[in-house]
Amino acid sequence: MFSYFYTGIRRKVTLVNTASGTDIEVPPYRTLSEHCLVYVIDGTLGMEIGEKKYTLNKDDIIIFHAGQKHCSTVLSKEARTFYLHFQSLDKDMVCPDENSKNLSENNYIVLKNFFHCTNAETIKRILTEMVSIRFFIRKEYALKDFGLSSHLDNLLYELRCILDLSAHYTNSAINLAMRTIACHPTKFYSLEEMSQISDCSKKTLEKNFKNITGYSFHQFQLAKKIESIALALRSNPNTALKTLAAQFGFYDEFHLSKTFKNLLGISPKEYRLIMKTANQNKSEKI
Repeated sequence: MFSYFYTGIRRKVTLVNTASGTDIEVPPYRTLSEHCLVYVIDGTLGMEIGEKKYTLNKDDIIIFHAGQKHCSTVLSKEARTFYLHFQSLDKDMVCPDENSKNLSENNYIVLKNFFHCTNAETIKRILTEMVSIRFFIRKEYALKDFGLSSHLDNLLYELRCILDLSAHYTNSAINLAMRTIACHPTKFYSLEEMSQISDCSKKTLEKNFKNITGYSFHQFQLAKKIESIALALRSNPNTALKTLAAQFGFYDEFHLSKTFKNLLGISPKEYRLIMKTANQNKSEKI
């Protein structure tokens, strides 16, 4: 089975968590109103979706759509899973194979519902980041996004990139542009610069960027910068915003703060306080 996720509208992550042992098991034929992704951190998990059964081992990922009946069974005591729920859109769909629908590659991310990602370090890094973000969020900030939806965008695209689908679903120019930006978050690329790097016209690059990622070219760069800045604040909450603004190419710390809050739903000052508290609690437990 293949999942078609419409990219014309950015969707939101609604739940991120981990489970272990018997906590993983759910009643048979449970259905959700949202999509769900399950990643096996350790051990072995049995999963049934509709009439199809799967055995998931370490580093396996499975995705099932809103409304699909499913249940899971722990097949080893050391089983640990990461799971996330994300918004379902009316244009999303499930198809028996990647060629069953004549859909534009620029409007959909097409994924198999089950695959192994032992060597997909980028996938595992994104998942680990999402878990760490979720654990940092205090109850009073539960409705804030904290960049989880931005991470979901990256995750879905990276999942598509590692699948062995036909070239019809591969946009090498966008893939190169995304990876270039991700590898150099301190730099602001002009559309003309990226057009030369990716060997793609500016008009085509801008259009496909929006269709495939849900971001404009400029918005995607801002999102990657804010992700990197949030990571810096998690690692070292005492880092001065003025220093980060200069490092990542913002006009000043006020420009950075405004962009940060627009994307993550919380100011850098609030974020810094949460990170300091979380790091102190972690040290006390150790």
